[in-house]
Amino acid sequence: MSFAPLSENTNEATGNQIHAKVVIKFCSFGLVSTAKWYPAYIIVADGTLKVYDHEDTVKFNPRNTIMEIPLDRQHRCSGWKRKNYKQKGGIPTDFFSFYVMKDSAVLGQIRELKIGSHDLQTMENIMRCLEANTHNRT
Repeated sequence: MSFAPLSENTNEATGNQIHAKVVIKFCSFGLVSTAKWYPAYIIVADGTLKVYDHEDTVKFNPRNTIMEIPLDRQHRCSGWKRKNYKQKGGIPTDFFSFYVMKDSAVLGQIRELKIGSHDLQTMENIMRCLEANTHNRT
């Protein structure tokens, strides 16, 4: 598995908002289009998923997002998946990931982004927050 390791699995969740360090893979036409995991900082709030390259970008240039997904009723999270990988030194570690998907009447569910982390609680908090931001939208 190729990804940049996370320094800390930190997330800040309040109500229907979350800020978290994760890794991501981009999707195009419903398929994962990148082989490598990229470190990212995400914010889910006010019906939008914002993806940044680094936490400092949010502080110094919050309009400089890598990707923004306006969440609506058609957005869903896939179930999370667990994989066991060996890190450097042969130490096995669990890794969790899920997809942010949008329902399409013509194509079914289209994957828009894959989010991953070593911390299951972080993943569950993100999924809960994404669901809250989509179900509360009109």
